[in-house]
Amino acid sequence: MRQRTGQLVPEHERTAIDRAQHQDAERAAGHGLARFTGYLTVTATPETIEDACAALEADAAKARIEVRRMWFAQDSGFALGALPLGLGLPKRGW
Repeated sequence: MRQRTGQLVPEHERTAIDRAQHQDAERAAGHGLARFTGYLTVTATPETIEDACAALEADAAKARIEVRRMWFAQDSGFALGALPLGLGLPKRGW
């Protein structure tokens, strides 16, 4: 609409449009978007935990992975991330 009326299109909108067109081209080629969740754990001493978390977050950012800290949910985060349990699919009653 802005192009038709002669207004300038902001750079962030142009970037979003380019990204959307790129995703559409990938979907047309057979690729799809996937969203998944993984859990990471950091084991360190109380003195070094902040540095260890910062290093993990920096490595994740380099790999273009978004990580979030689990504040006040460390028990379930440890169970999901560190113990070899995993979460299975629900059983189907066939």
